[in-house]
Amino acid sequence: MSYEKECYACGERVKCRTNKRKIEGSHQVVVELLCPKCGKQLGSVFEWATS
Repeated sequence: MSYEKECYACGERVKCRTNKRKIEGSHQVVVELLCPKCGKQLGSVFEWATS
């Protein structure tokens, strides 16, 4: 799944790179949204882990 967000640092509308982290002891993963241009973190989304 890809997310599109406006980067508040460089003002560019970007398709975010994502960095997934599993939450210990949970069935969820945190997907961190990163700007591919400047590397700023644009927020994070919770998703259900599929495996």
